[in-house]
Amino acid sequence: MSEKGYILAHDLGTTGNKASLFDSQGHLVKSAFAGYETTYPHAGWAEQDAEAWWQAVCDSTRALLEQSEVPAGDIAVLSASGQMMGCLPVDGQGTPLRRAIIWADQRATRQAEQLGVACGEPEVYRLTGHRASAAYSGPKMLWIREHEGEIYRQTARFLQAKDYV
Repeated sequence: MSEKGYILAHDLGTTGNKASLFDSQGHLVKSAFAGYETTYPHAGWAEQDAEAWWQAVCDSTRALLEQSEVPAGDIAVLSASGQMMGCLPVDGQGTPLRRAIIWADQRATRQAEQLGVACGEPEVYRLTGHRASAAYSGPKMLWIREHEGEIYRQTARFLQAKDYV
């Protein structure tokens, strides 16, 4: 089954990574899944380890290539999608500074309310198409700034799961 031009797609979801292999015509060849854990340090909090995301991508890719018998060199395209509205602070080298705060985390409710007041709810909606909510990344970044100042100062950028991988 050696046809060059395969597409390897990764979807980093809330419970794990699904790797799917498609041929050059877009037909599904094989899929594999590798899970990762979500930790809940406090009520309303939800975090994941970014290294677990990477490990799941590696594990699912290996399994997919073994099961499909497609040589890695025949992969022409790599695609990534994934959970959004998270908040993973990384330093200048891309090293995570803490576990990612994922979309399901609600700790930044106060920060979301402050954002809505400071910017005006209509303006937040006009700019983003959404209401200010603790589910989104901005309030999570503000929470880190207020509660984990040293991490915030070391942060070069905030990433989503697919961007980290």
